[in-house]
Amino acid sequence: MYSPQDTLIGPIVDELADIIENQIEGVSRVYRLVPDNNPENNSAVIPLTKYDVISDTNGKLYLKMLFGIRHLVRRSRFEDNIQDCYMYLAPYLLAFSAWDNQTLNGKSMSVEVTQGGVTQYVESGQVYTALVVNVAVLTEFNIPTS
Repeated sequence: MYSPQDTLIGPIVDELADIIENQIEGVSRVYRLVPDNNPENNSAVIPLTKYDVISDTNGKLYLKMLFGIRHLVRRSRFEDNIQDCYMYLAPYLLAFSAWDNQTLNGKSMSVEVTQGGVTQYVESGQVYTALVVNVAVLTEFNIPTS
């Protein structure tokens, strides 16, 4: 019998949040789960947006998980908000590409920024301009054999 528990996604989200909190200046708050109320200005949200099973051989399951990290700027003048998002692109790219961050303290095999963009985003009725940074995390875990 397999019981529901978050032993896979939550610990990886915690590591991604730690990188944002400690290596990217100016982020007001990092939400590990999408909040019920309006997120703070210049905050980040880390939802799992997709996963792919890469392989399931030899008693191991290899997963590639895509986290659509959104850096949220509260909407005022759209052109200013876009510029604010642009200023955060390089810090996110550098933080998630840094060699020391590739294993997420032993929780992943690799971390890779795959794509992203700037978009308008509505959360709890509040309009934001969001820098989206898609981060792919390759990980493995053991499949019980008995």
